[in-house]
Amino acid sequence: MDWVKGYEEFPLYAAPGDVTNDNAPDMRVLKAFFEGKGRLLLYERNRIYIGLSSHSFDLNIKEVLTRGEKYIVLLDVSPYCSELNNIFCLDENAEVLWRVEDIHDAGLDIPNPKPYESVQINEGELYAHDSSGRDFSVDLMNGHIYMI
Repeated sequence: MDWVKGYEEFPLYAAPGDVTNDNAPDMRVLKAFFEGKGRLLLYERNRIYIGLSSHSFDLNIKEVLTRGEKYIVLLDVSPYCSELNNIFCLDENAEVLWRVEDIHDAGLDIPNPKPYESVQINEGELYAHDSSGRDFSVDLMNGHIYMI
């Protein structure tokens, strides 16, 4: 079993023995551990925990970035998968605010679109990079995508 990764004012790495049989962290322990320390962020496989709320995806989580009270989730998708829109934005209650806009809906004429393989936040802007080497800017308010 993989380690549960956590990020806050200090790193948390819970050993597999600290995880219950259903692969979910014991929320009572985590709540006590983080009381007064801000919002907890954990993810393992396809589930993310924000505070005491959680959300599950169909695919595993590759990376999570934070920007204020928004949590940007990049799902782990192979370059040849038909699932292309693999960036989500969640709020502090682990509710989906948006999913990145489909390239065709954005009016971008891109042959052979690929899933995103990395995301980064630079100077308050969200950027995504696909497996074909193309770079995009993503609007943090609504998930609208622009080619750079």
